[in-house]
Amino acid sequence: MTSTHNKRVNPKKNLVNLVSLLSERSGKTYNQLRGELNGHIGYELTRSMFDNYFRQKVDLYTRYPETVILGLVHCFLDGLSEEQRITPLEVFLLINWSNSSLNMIRKTRDLFEKDLFEASLEVFLFELNHDDVEWTPEMLKQIESQIELRCARRKDITASMQGRLSSDLLPIQDLIQQLENILRELKK
Repeated sequence: MTSTHNKRVNPKKNLVNLVSLLSERSGKTYNQLRGELNGHIGYELTRSMFDNYFRQKVDLYTRYPETVILGLVHCFLDGLSEEQRITPLEVFLLINWSNSSLNMIRKTRDLFEKDLFEASLEVFLFELNHDDVEWTPEMLKQIESQIELRCARRKDITASMQGRLSSDLLPIQDLIQQLENILRELKK
């Protein structure tokens, strides 16, 4: 009797594939990225360390320093056009696949437009199965279009609610925060 089981996809492989996709989209070579990253983190990341972190697909359960992941995010933001830049969802995936604390997401909040960040976080937290598939650029494009729709819907709902709420009721941001807290509690 043979047993079949789902083999989990190596998160490190997904991370390496994502960094490769971001490198290609940004037009930055790995040497450029390493140089910029060293500038962001304030110390010298050797080529072998960079390759181990971002090019080698062997799952070595590496706990990435927070400064390295945040520095890499800035490498894919600074000086790039909107089409070349890293998206919030890609940041969340980078944090997840690098075995980093998901609390790092808070540190990226101010890097993106609020509605886009929140819609992306909603998709990331509640709808994505992060580790069970090997990610492809096509999958990311489909998810990004879903985030764009959610973001537009959030803006429409917020505008509609602001038009209907009187000034003596809770400000819209407090109301949204309360609803999100309730949703989080229900999901536990």
